[in-house]
Amino acid sequence: MNRRRFCKMAAAGITLTASRKPSLAAALLRKVVPRISAVIFDERYADAREFAAALERRGAIAHAIGFTAAWHHEFATLLADRRGMVAGMSTDADFFVAKSLLYDSDLCVIFEAIHDARSSSRVTHLMRMRGEARHLDASIFEGDLQPGRLAAAMACSDFNTRHRWTEARAEGPRNQDHPGYLTSWLIAPRPA
Repeated sequence: MNRRRFCKMAAAGITLTASRKPSLAAALLRKVVPRISAVIFDERYADAREFAAALERRGAIAHAIGFTAAWHHEFATLLADRRGMVAGMSTDADFFVAKSLLYDSDLCVIFEAIHDARSSSRVTHLMRMRGEARHLDASIFEGDLQPGRLAAAMACSDFNTRHRWTEARAEGPRNQDHPGYLTSWLIAPRPA
């Protein structure tokens, strides 16, 4: 059976289930949505592309951005339509815009990191997160932190918006096209 036939059969099964048992169909669809459903990244930088690719392999839909003005409306629409969390790796200006769009929504930042390589051949990662992030902590202390490993650890960690902020620090290699300062972040529903 090829991938296309499998997807058609799965969709038909969900449609049939939805007509007979709507609550069961809703539960099936919730399981299909990945924890991180979308990733926003600045396609100019290898670190951001690696970060996005790691989350895309886990089911997130990748959205490339080039500069703030071009994606402002698209990002607002994505936040309104999203199911699951939204991650990103971008310049600080793009992260600022992302945070400004959260003020009127039911979303909040649960993870943010600065990837600072100004005047250095290495990147210092300064991270703040809500709650315990055991997978993230284990990833950080197992050698150099790479963007793909950071993304994979974010996808596996259980963040809790009700807990206090914790901090972590790590180092890693610097890609040649690293602009000197990037940010990564994770947006999730605000607690009720």
